[in-house]
Amino acid sequence: MSDQQRLNSVDRFRKRPGRLVLEEHGNCEVPAGCGGVVLRWRNPCAAMPVTVYLYTPVPARCFLDGSELQTGRTDLAPGRHVVACAIEDVDLSAGLLLLAAVYDPQWHRKGQPADVSERPLKVTTDDDGTWKYSLGPFPDDWAAPSFDDRGWPALTKAPTPQLGRQDSGAHRCRRCVELGAACLGLPLPAAGEQRASWWQRLLGRAAAPDAPVPGSVRVRKVFEVPAPEQRGPGA
Repeated sequence: MSDQQRLNSVDRFRKRPGRLVLEEHGNCEVPAGCGGVVLRWRNPCAAMPVTVYLYTPVPARCFLDGSELQTGRTDLAPGRHVVACAIEDVDLSAGLLLLAAVYDPQWHRKGQPADVSERPLKVTTDDDGTWKYSLGPFPDDWAAPSFDDRGWPALTKAPTPQLGRQDSGAHRCRRCVELGAACLGLPLPAAGEQRASWWQRLLGRAAAPDAPVPGSVRVRKVFEVPAPEQRGPGA
């Protein structure tokens, strides 16, 4: 038998941890089911497990790369991505959302891969000009990575909702704040500008002073998932 030939044994399919991460999950953190502890191997060069926390004052839909999220945890490949939110029938004169999409390499980890070093990820709502919004019209591909949002204006910082522990969304709001997220809303009227005339120009209708301004809004944020670093010999 040639020295180069390998036996077709079970050992050929054994996981080799040099480039894999062994994760430990509890409860229902992965779709393998509930109860006990779930272990899974993950290739960090192919996917990063990102946890998304979102607070909005009304029910909203959240999208990643154009697909609606069905759970707060998803795997993302290194590279460019888009997180987007569709918020309907919300008071546009108040804060609209807080969002944090995060990954810490130490979460759930059972072993350090020998060949790669993962980088953390934290994407949070911030008054930095990168969280874009539109009040309509909304094209079908508005949440897709390929959509050009350069014509959309940016959200600005808004007061954080003061919620009691039993209020709906209080945990998500508190968690976003703990992770450094800022509450964002539509830009405020310029100094000396009448609120009613400002909303009339923005939405095409007048608003009574201090009255809620109902409407729908779409929000987009482009971000990068970093690729893991390759470890050199002896690292």
